[in-house]
Amino acid sequence: MWQGITSLESLDATWLNIATTLLSFCAQSQPPPDAWRGLAAGEPSSSILSVEASATADLMAVDPDLFAPPVDDDNTDDTAAFSFASPAHVQALHLRAEAELANGAIDDPRLAHIIVARGLAGAIDNLIGRTYVTWFKNLGEVRLTEGKAYPVRAHDPRAWLGRHPANSNPATLPTRDLAWSHRLRIAGRSQFNYVIDFEMWNRLSPIGAENGLILAIAQPNFHFGEFDIRWYTDDRRTYANRGPKDAVTQAQRITKLVETAAANGAEIILMPEYTLTEDVRDTVRQHLSTHSTRPLLLCVGISGNADSDNYVSNEAWLLAVTPEMECTYSPPHCAAKMYGARTDGHDERIRTASDVRVFMSENWTLATLICRDAMDTNILRQLAILGTNLLLVPAMSEKTTTMVGSISELCHTSQAFVVMANGPAAWRDPTLTQLPERVFTQSFAEPVSVDRSANPDPDRYEGFAAGPYANTPSGFSLPPGDDPRPTNELGLWLFNAGEKVVTPVQIQ
Repeated sequence: MWQGITSLESLDATWLNIATTLLSFCAQSQPPPDAWRGLAAGEPSSSILSVEASATADLMAVDPDLFAPPVDDDNTDDTAAFSFASPAHVQALHLRAEAELANGAIDDPRLAHIIVARGLAGAIDNLIGRTYVTWFKNLGEVRLTEGKAYPVRAHDPRAWLGRHPANSNPATLPTRDLAWSHRLRIAGRSQFNYVIDFEMWNRLSPIGAENGLILAIAQPNFHFGEFDIRWYTDDRRTYANRGPKDAVTQAQRITKLVETAAANGAEIILMPEYTLTEDVRDTVRQHLSTHSTRPLLLCVGISGNADSDNYVSNEAWLLAVTPEMECTYSPPHCAAKMYGARTDGHDERIRTASDVRVFMSENWTLATLICRDAMDTNILRQLAILGTNLLLVPAMSEKTTTMVGSISELCHTSQAFVVMANGPAAWRDPTLTQLPERVFTQSFAEPVSVDRSANPDPDRYEGFAAGPYANTPSGFSLPPGDDPRPTNELGLWLFNAGEKVVTPVQIQ
């Protein structure tokens, strides 16, 4: 550990590099389970905090003025001044480590060395950590690579919860992982390509700043008969959803839902998987850009044009308003689906992806997962580590109970707000007693009205919204069980996080 730090050349001895070296040591030297056996009460947390406090005092004694926070609490201008550690700083850390190892409360060296390294990294984080994100932000994006450091952000949700108390701070949850500080992590091996994207930093920051957090869940489609479903039995049984058949009607429905939601105060609007086609996308964007009342963020599932093998792309289209620029949206971002669905013996004919892109900003760390992707606990665990506090899930699923349970965990592990929109309104025609094989295209000849009080479907919701509330209920299924909504009408619900209520909105 110390060889790595003391061997740093002066031009490489940044605080970020030192903290990375310390945390990398922790990651590479995880103690075996026996090292944790029989620890004194409060350990190893007490020893880590003790090392942090002592090391913080040591570094302050070397140069008290260096670590004074800027008057305006803006970390942009102070980055250069905070960048490099002097030899005296490195020596202070070294002496503190020797003293702690000689007199520490932990006898087992397998754990003691890691506690000291973690405590020193924590001290640096306390004094300098606010500048880490600026370094990474200047890169534009950060790809998580095994063994490399990456930034994390912890967002306090209380500003958006109104009078409702927040649940437990994730930093207080039990863990034996010591390779982290509050603002920095070391990437491990993964089956996915995680990308932290700073491009939307200024676009996401205004969300919830003026009137609190209000999100809308919209349902533009009534049944599967409205979608262009192609069935294939060439090499395997598959289906390709090419999106809504009637592009004109779909565009009209989407714009009406967006305009109504925005007029009712929604800053974020989520629609289900396969809501858009590429042909409709530009038309919708152009219309929204010229409308005076617009959401700050729109997330819609989109079906891309089929390739030569009749595979389609299944993506989530993310569109954000550009602040201080009239009628201007940012270039759209698309997240591609990673796990194809399987319905009625047919596999979804899509080109699967491996990238998980997370947009980081001052107040929000945003991720989008499509349908079944949101049931992968490994992805959700990494999103929690990154500090994701806003998750949008466009879906098209016959059952939603497992999905809802999975995404709800993020409300606890990173104090996130999670929202799911699931289409279409009705999965199958409830009047059928025998389901045909190709149920999508044959079940619905005409729109049907389903009285949910008479035909309950407990395994399927049109939408779901939840937040990091300490008290129940913390989540809301849509429509509520006592709301028998006809499925031949457009659906729109507003989730007001501060009021902790979901309100249906009538579409005129």
